[in-house]
Amino acid sequence: MHNKTVIQYPKGAMITMAHTQNPGEVYILKSGEIQIESIFRFNSKNLNRYLPGDTFGYVSAITRNPHSSTLVAATDCIVIRLSLENFFEYLRNNKDVFLKIISYNAEKLRAFIEHIDPSKKEVKYNDDYPEKLIQNALFYLEHEQKKLACFSLKKYLEGKFVREKNPEKVIEAETILKKENPNYTLPNYPNYSDESTFILKKGDIVFVENEPEDEFFYIVMQGSIKISKLVDGHEFILGILGKGEIFGEMAILNQISRNATAIAFEDCVIQRLTADTILEKVDETILIKIFHIIARRLWYAFHRVYMLKVSDPNVKLYVQLQMLIADEMAKPEPEKVKDKFIFRFSLQELLRMVDIMDINSDRINEFLSDQNLSFSNGLVVVKDRFILDAKVDSVKKRNARVLKEIVI
Repeated sequence: MHNKTVIQYPKGAMITMAHTQNPGEVYILKSGEIQIESIFRFNSKNLNRYLPGDTFGYVSAITRNPHSSTLVAATDCIVIRLSLENFFEYLRNNKDVFLKIISYNAEKLRAFIEHIDPSKKEVKYNDDYPEKLIQNALFYLEHEQKKLACFSLKKYLEGKFVREKNPEKVIEAETILKKENPNYTLPNYPNYSDESTFILKKGDIVFVENEPEDEFFYIVMQGSIKISKLVDGHEFILGILGKGEIFGEMAILNQISRNATAIAFEDCVIQRLTADTILEKVDETILIKIFHIIARRLWYAFHRVYMLKVSDPNVKLYVQLQMLIADEMAKPEPEKVKDKFIFRFSLQELLRMVDIMDINSDRINEFLSDQNLSFSNGLVVVKDRFILDAKVDSVKKRNARVLKEIVI
């Protein structure tokens, strides 16, 4: 490991402080124990502390957001500090550390998700009921998409679900499939260069919405993939992903049902990976993208739970804008002019996003009177994202004095 700095911290020393900027550094605890001080307290003790071998700081380093927690040495500690570049080099030579980070983040993300929606607690697959796949199939048949319908039915009949399938629905699915294509089998796509890469023709299906999750995620090597979702009886296209884009990435962190459908938009080549094979198969560019995804997932989950607990509508609106900017910054070509962001929705639509439509304007006067923001002609404009970031930190600090500890 090159360009590392070894730092000794006595018991009680502050290692990082919440709301301060991370200059791009990642830390590995070599010895001792670190206490995580945050508005969140996890039921799992391991999520409230760092032990030897644990890695921290990468979420703020990657997302370029301030530290979310204050870290204090619970005992005398020795910490290794790395640049982000050296951190990725270190991971390549320490697969066990990489898998430990994945496991730790999976546990933390699950805790956040279960807090947002308690019905997901201790459910391996997020299947409200497996029969959603039959609903998919009926929609696809109605819209003359027979291949997708058969795929959905077969996934339902062969899939392993936590919740038991309805016997009557199993018969219904078998009957529909027998009528449409009694000899249908799930596709087995030809390999491209090795057993982890596959050649797809336009229209070939990778996975469908609501099928049971597996351990795989994918990278587009050539061509493009369409990601879509069924919303209120309509197919909504979430995006067309090109070379180098990653999809199905939630399989890295937790096992829930697929929340969208992935189909070849044109002839393409995709690579299939698991958390266990990432380091062997991908270059540093893809590895960085994967950690960006992990970091952003955690950052969003943190803020969704935070917004559930915040009572001040001004804080909700500021945090929502910051999250929308983060979404824009993640795009290959964010829609901004220098540090100015223009959102093509109205103030009323922004209010709807945080579920505060019926509210007296006096209660959000702080937000409405902010000179860094403008609301006109159906647009919401942030004139300077850095001023907004400073404002978000300010309202969070103010809110911390009244917000009780959140147990996750």
